[in-house]
Amino acid sequence: MRELLSWMLGGLMVVAPAAFAADKSLSVKESILLDAPAEVVWAKIGHFGDMSWHPALASTEIVSGADDKPGAQRVLTLKDGGKIHETLTVRDAKKMTLSYKITESVLPVSEYSATLSVKPEGSGSRVLWTSQFKRKAPGDDKAAVDTITGVFQSGLGQLKSSLH
Repeated sequence: MRELLSWMLGGLMVVAPAAFAADKSLSVKESILLDAPAEVVWAKIGHFGDMSWHPALASTEIVSGADDKPGAQRVLTLKDGGKIHETLTVRDAKKMTLSYKITESVLPVSEYSATLSVKPEGSGSRVLWTSQFKRKAPGDDKAAVDTITGVFQSGLGQLKSSLH
């Protein structure tokens, strides 16, 4: 009996670290300096119901609530047909910041929340996009981080191109 208990406890010690690894929070932070005033940049990216500035998206649709009001829900349709459902959690036009969470997605992430903000910097502005999330069940942390990094970099790169 003692050997059986010892073997079972030993097995738990192996399983426990793996279980904790699946629950590890991941994050991505990207920023870009733009040659446009913060107000101009915010006018382009600060509306929850309009992500037309992102090159991966075919459309953005508010499906519940009022655009730019916390609780509003949108569906992003990717150019390949995939869908991402998001809810606006905070929008502060004076501080030029908005936060949202993904509620359903084709992306390899779960428990995703992000903030997009614009700050004046010199004669231009800086856009900062940050997120925290977990990877979806068994998978690769690197794949989840690489996916979100790609989403952020392509969006910010397109934003820079569109403002010049």
